[in-house]
Amino acid sequence: MKRYNPSQHAIDRANLRYGIATEKVADWVNEIMPKARYITTQPNKNAVYEVDGKRLIVDTARNIIVTIKPVADVNNFLKPIFERELRKHKRLTIRAIRALELEKAQLIVKLGERAVSKAKARSPKVQGSIQRYIDEIQARINACDRKIQQTQDQFENFKKAIAIWQD
Repeated sequence: MKRYNPSQHAIDRANLRYGIATEKVADWVNEIMPKARYITTQPNKNAVYEVDGKRLIVDTARNIIVTIKPVADVNNFLKPIFERELRKHKRLTIRAIRALELEKAQLIVKLGERAVSKAKARSPKVQGSIQRYIDEIQARINACDRKIQQTQDQFENFKKAIAIWQD
């Protein structure tokens, strides 16, 4: 069985990060190394091993543990960023939808005013002119509805993308 010797840096890190007494680090390292799983070799030829959420960097030429550190959990690191971006996107979505709903409400008021004008008009020519204006307003209302739906869909897609990434 190979015997590994920890460097002073590895001893300091084991003591600091995992509470291993300085004089027991060598035994502790040699106890966990048989269970460690090889991950990769770094460009400087040091091997990287993982065991129980710990990453050990090993100088394989000299059987020296260079350092010991926790495995970086990307999800825990990125989770606050994703949550912040989700809150930001939700705020922007709500703001955009409210603006579109306000625009739609103002158009509906105009539509109502034009409908009243059309009902009061006696001339078919004037009624036809007002109807064209009503049709334009209705087209703008429909465009607002489409924009609202698109904005909601974009937000839902954003939420799904974040949920998929976090799984």
